Amino acid sequence: MKKFNVSIGKLVRKARVKNNLTQQELANRLGYESVQFVSLFERGHSKVPHIIIGKMVVILGLNEKKFFDLIVKEYKKELVATLNAGKTSMLVKPRVKTPKKNNTNVTPESAQEPEGFQDAA
Repeated sequence: MKKFNVSIGKLVRKARVKNNLTQQELANRLGYESVQFVSLFERGHSKVPHIIIGKMVVILGLNEKKFFDLIVKEYKKELVATLNAGKTSMLVKPRVKTPKKNNTNVTPESAQEPEGFQDAA
């Protein structure tokens, strides 16, 4: 499993332990029932949802600027990688098979009239 935002997870875990909170207690205070919610981002297996960042600052007594700067730094790495991958994918042109051309040239003289067609003349 790909790990990302490990430094954010370490910071959250350190603050949670310092505040004598279990993962379950932190999850509950953040409005979640599952301890897995906290466990996943503390271990770097998921992102911290943006909607709870403010709550985390208050509950864990985090330095707001330090926490914000860390999140921006981590997400910037991911965004730059995604941006570069998108640009690279546009540089590689996919091979498209073109249909083979029919070498039979149809001229007015060689064209056949549809069956049942009667000339009005």
